[in-house]
Amino acid sequence: MKPESKTEAIVLCVISAIAMVLIVLQLAHNNWSVDLWVVVLFGVGALPWFYRVLESVDFPGGGGLKLREVKQEQARQAEEIQALQFLTANFLRDEQKQVLRKFGEDGPVRLEDGEDGEKLITAANALIKAGLIGKRPAADTDEGQEKSHRENDLKIVAEITEAGRDYLALLERLPTK
Repeated sequence: MKPESKTEAIVLCVISAIAMVLIVLQLAHNNWSVDLWVVVLFGVGALPWFYRVLESVDFPGGGGLKLREVKQEQARQAEEIQALQFLTANFLRDEQKQVLRKFGEDGPVRLEDGEDGEKLITAANALIKAGLIGKRPAADTDEGQEKSHRENDLKIVAEITEAGRDYLALLERLPTK
């Protein structure tokens, strides 16, 4: 496990370095033969790097190492991996994210005239293909199309899907740059 701060890393390195120096001195004193002190010093030098995963260490005559439960960390990492897999599989450009956010909010998704309207339609079509928004039944009727144009609202013919809501929730959880 990695140290959580620079100070912790320095302390861990100092403890290990002191143990290493003592090991070399002990080996030199014993004509380079390994004895019990060398083994103990090696354990002392390595122990700081494993203290977060070890619950207890028993010495000869009574047992062994007891590891801490790391299920929470594993669950958190599994959740992050799943989120990254989902986001990678459904990678969106900024315009598409903006349109998806509009579909996720209350209120209409206004169709602008000109270039912005074309970008919105292109982004909405890409989101439909990705399964993040879906067509409403009104999308396939002339009446629904007319109402969407008359009220200038794409939400009449399309709506955000559960996958789209999940995508937005995952975006919210990711750290911002």
